[in-house]
Amino acid sequence: MRFVASLTRGANELNTIARLWQESGDTRNPFEHVLITPLFIPKSGMAVIRSWKESGVIKNLYFDSGGFYVQMGRIDYVDLYFRLLQYYRCEQWADWYVLPDHVPLTGEVQTRVWQKVRDTVEYSRNFLEELPDDLKPRAIPVVHGHTHDQISYCLEHHLSLNTSYVGFGSFHTSGKKSSVNKLSGETYKTLSYIATTLVRKGVRLHGFGVGTPPVVYLLSAISVFSFDSIGWMKTAGFGKVFLPYIRAYNITYFDKSATTIRERQFIEMKEATGHDCYFCRSFDRLHRERYYRTLHNLAVILDMVGDNLDPIRARETIRKYSPDYTYLVGRNEQNL
Repeated sequence: MRFVASLTRGANELNTIARLWQESGDTRNPFEHVLITPLFIPKSGMAVIRSWKESGVIKNLYFDSGGFYVQMGRIDYVDLYFRLLQYYRCEQWADWYVLPDHVPLTGEVQTRVWQKVRDTVEYSRNFLEELPDDLKPRAIPVVHGHTHDQISYCLEHHLSLNTSYVGFGSFHTSGKKSSVNKLSGETYKTLSYIATTLVRKGVRLHGFGVGTPPVVYLLSAISVFSFDSIGWMKTAGFGKVFLPYIRAYNITYFDKSATTIRERQFIEMKEATGHDCYFCRSFDRLHRERYYRTLHNLAVILDMVGDNLDPIRARETIRKYSPDYTYLVGRNEQNL
């Protein structure tokens, strides 16, 4: 499964992350596949991304539509459409272009959800027609919806566009302004249906905005081709760290409401998962330094998309350390 690093920061932070990763001696390239939202990334960050693309660090660059910012109330959906179309026409150096999607939120009434689903379908078709011919094969329409009928409606129309790549963005939302995506049981069932449908047609499926280790493993079990996440970075900012198959745990003790672990527990989890990286060899530095937590989390995600995933270890570790995901493991036991 392909991990696509979502990068939204300015040049200073991107360059610091790249430098520290290189200093670690880890020969993997965490930025081989990158997603940015070109309308909203800082100009200095865009300059770094372009230089990484031109130098070959980035092999596959995804331009995201910015539907998340409509969801957050930062831009109107129609305004997004026209600004994005103008940008895509001018900047044809990316590998993939996400079509403008209108994200339905958890708890919205069905009439409103249906309106957003229809918006996504109709605006995606019109947008694709207005793209230069060279970009059309690189377009990624996004499936939205909360019900089987809504998902099927989206799939039917998107597949009629003869696309080779489809995204899914209707995860369960929570948090401030519904800004956090979560994998609920119903969403997992929906994703499995979409993945099965697309695999039969030779079409890839991408999951937008998810990336905790248990979720990464569960997505791999149902043949999701790729996913993007900035969770490895955001989580570190909240004082939390990942380990393979294990949800984020707090190690800075500033957030009194978070589930916190101490060094002894962290070492136990490392031994249980077999993870070891340059950035977590000193628990004290991991505890104190955000960049070390960030790059440790990034290393964990890379572990999760390698060829060495262990189904038995996955089941045991998820059930022991990430019990909230146990029912999803059981639901898809035949794939795990």
